Amino acid sequence: MAEHRLENLIVFVPGDGKDKSDLERARATSRIATEIAAEIKRAKEKLQGIETIDGKPVSITELHMSGETCVEYIGIKYKSGPSEETLTRKYSKEEFYNL
Repeated sequence: MAEHRLENLIVFVPGDGKDKSDLERARATSRIATEIAAEIKRAKEKLQGIETIDGKPVSITELHMSGETCVEYIGIKYKSGPSEETLTRKYSKEEFYNL
């Protein structure tokens, strides 16, 4: 079960477009997109090292990232145990990378 079959990747980071010119919003959007792309790569690499949760083998099927202007929380949906029950967990970014 250690091989993950990531079916969904969900990213929600609305950014801060309040009271900014079009150019400032475009620059902020570009910066956020670049940071999120790097974060997705890093998180997917971390997923490859997660074989068990609570001592049970898991197969991770969904990665969910969210925050206000950057990734602050990372959630996973996974199947676990012989019944392959689908479970979810949400971590702060720091907690996730310390799994």
